[in-house]
Amino acid sequence: MPRKCVKCSRSLLSLTVDPHEEYLSCREVFCSLASRCDCCKALSQDQFLRLLDSIKDRTERRKASSSGKRKSYPSSQQLHKRMCKMEETLGRLSLFLSSSQGSPFSGFQSPAS
Repeated sequence: MPRKCVKCSRSLLSLTVDPHEEYLSCREVFCSLASRCDCCKALSQDQFLRLLDSIKDRTERRKASSSGKRKSYPSSQQLHKRMCKMEETLGRLSLFLSSSQGSPFSGFQSPAS
């Protein structure tokens, strides 16, 4: 069964990789090579380096996956250009339809209001 953070209930890395009971963003103190919490003090140097690597990898994966989810919105200048193109296209279409006598469209009448 996956381990869960005691504060936020999110899934944690396996106990063999990360001995902490809290998710990374829930921790008050972050461990580093210069400073370790009590959980990390029990790890060998090799185990601790693997822990730091796994945290780094997980953080990078999350950043990469979240960057693809961000929506990009067009600028007001881009919107203005699009609207101008649409108006131009509608103008051409209107002109085409009004000048197309004898076309397949000329027999259609607009619906009664």
